[in-house]
Amino acid sequence: MKKNNSNFDIDLIVTQGVGAAACRNLALDIAESEYIAFVDGDDLISSDALNEITKLMHESGADICIPRTISFDSGKIWEKEFDFPSLKKKINQEQKIRITNCAENPEILSLETSMCMRVYRLSFLHENGIRFQEINFCEDVYPSRLSFLVANKIAVYLGDPYYYYRNNRLGQRTSIKNESTMDLIELIKSIIDMDKRIKITNIQGRYIINNIIRLVKWSITLVPESLVNSYIHEVSKLLLQMPSSWTYFNWQSKAMENQENKIIKAISSQNIILLEKRLLGKRLNVVDKIVQEFNIVRKKLKSK
Repeated sequence: MKKNNSNFDIDLIVTQGVGAAACRNLALDIAESEYIAFVDGDDLISSDALNEITKLMHESGADICIPRTISFDSGKIWEKEFDFPSLKKKINQEQKIRITNCAENPEILSLETSMCMRVYRLSFLHENGIRFQEINFCEDVYPSRLSFLVANKIAVYLGDPYYYYRNNRLGQRTSIKNESTMDLIELIKSIIDMDKRIKITNIQGRYIINNIIRLVKWSITLVPESLVNSYIHEVSKLLLQMPSSWTYFNWQSKAMENQENKIIKAISSQNIILLEKRLLGKRLNVVDKIVQEFNIVRKKLKSK
């Protein structure tokens, strides 16, 4: 269904039961604009900020714009800066606009994985074959990280807020326990395959695996209790397949929070039992710790 008025040319496509990823991929297939943005149904955007962003992208040739995001809770009526504002300020070095990329600022990969919080040049997404994963949980993590990695120009824009992310909505898809949470397994497989598709440096891999660990720790709280153990086992097997240079670099850099460092150390030990315990937040006994340290030393000796 198409609606026209003096200001907008809108195509309204009604779908049923196909999921967010399929809907957004359909929009990507038929869109004819220069830029494209995605908005979750319970969130808000600023049209004024969007005008400024597209102008900036046109002038700079940016593939992606990372604007300011505000989270809000309509029940408690509060607002706060979202999407690691201190990191964005550090990247911009007091500038309102900074044009960068993942080679220059790999820490940009630590930002939120939501595709909705960005604005994209449509031709850039087409040229790089970037599409949403047709899964029911975290479907935008893979295209988000891929787009950051391959973009030549990323504009970090600290002007007026653009995206308003609603927290704690009743029935929010990412706060309900159900089996779709286990789709994160497919996501991790895709991240491993992405390393085969494009060249990812060790430091970039460090930030990617940090993101994955945060997602796994969060997702454990959403998996039905009857599936937690099997979920953790499958996720652990996949984490052990991550490039060893990512995990070794991570651990040596000491750039992560203490809990995440322990998980990285468990991955480096290549001991799945220790890794499962770390992901579940269980304390290690003395024997576990000795085995972990032994495996790490053995791995270092083998690499020499």
